[in-house]
Amino acid sequence: MIVALAAITVLLLGNSSTKAKSDNEPTISAHMVGLSEVPPTASKGVADFNATISSDASTITYTLQWSGLTTLPLFSHIHFGPTKVNGGVMVYLCGGGGKPACTQATSGTASGTITAADIVGPAAQGIPAAPNGDFADVIRAIRTRNAYANLHTTMFPGGEVRGTVKAPRGHGE
Repeated sequence: MIVALAAITVLLLGNSSTKAKSDNEPTISAHMVGLSEVPPTASKGVADFNATISSDASTITYTLQWSGLTTLPLFSHIHFGPTKVNGGVMVYLCGGGGKPACTQATSGTASGTITAADIVGPAAQGIPAAPNGDFADVIRAIRTRNAYANLHTTMFPGGEVRGTVKAPRGHGE
């Protein structure tokens, strides 16, 4: 009986600490389609970017999944720009910037962690590359919906699918 109560207590405490962690580590996401590109593409491909910002806002751990692309992916990154406006690259997700190559298939997955060392710019928009880039600028762009995920392919080198990176309400600045 005591062992059973102890096990239940551990489970309940474990669930409450998991809940607290998820509240402090918001998830961000982007659903990416061709019609969101600037200019739009007629691609039937889709991609989903899902990530978690660490509680101290020093890392972003992500997964990018895509399917139905017209051709093989070249690279993917997060750009600094609002919906329907092109902006410069802040960080790579795959295919450059120190990240592994994108899976060479029209359907695939890339995952990893982004840190301040991964910032590549855009200097012309006030975000210098590492080591001078401030990770807080990247986080602020994401939290205010001024960032978008983009996946580039050999058929659409300017971008085949794109989506605004969204943070939950209450986590903006």
